[in-house]
Amino acid sequence: MNTKNTKKLISVLQDYLHAQRSHAHKIVHHFASTEKRLFLRSDLLDGFTELCRADQQACLRETPLAEVISHSQEAAVNANWIYFAVRKRIGSWFYLRIHLHTLDTEEVPVSQFLHFKERLAQDGESQDEWLLEIDLEPFTREFDKPSESRSIGRGVEFLNRRLSSR
Repeated sequence: MNTKNTKKLISVLQDYLHAQRSHAHKIVHHFASTEKRLFLRSDLLDGFTELCRADQQACLRETPLAEVISHSQEAAVNANWIYFAVRKRIGSWFYLRIHLHTLDTEEVPVSQFLHFKERLAQDGESQDEWLLEIDLEPFTREFDKPSESRSIGRGVEFLNRRLSSR
């Protein structure tokens, strides 16, 4: 998802959260009220479906927040924030967070999302600020990469064509 579409989705989501505060609070607090702190895609979809069925409100399904939840691959929650890892299309990720009380929304870098998850896994214990990070990008810069989504799952075929054309 390009930056323009990401900014647009976040802007629409922010408008929805402030216009429909009661519905939005119901959804985000449904996840925050569980004992779980880390949610997989299936947990998010099941929890949202359960919420819509329990309240019998189909109107929740057609909201920007429902769209974010449906495209989220995982989420992490603490007392103040809910973070989402959103994959709107193949190979295109963005990360956002929503404050549970004010419903302020902002896009965050992947490193902040991972740091948040790490703190949750360590029960909020203070951790060393010098975490090990490994950047494998320099090793892949000279390799050809498939750029179309239809190429997924056909990597060997792609490499064979590239190497044989040389």
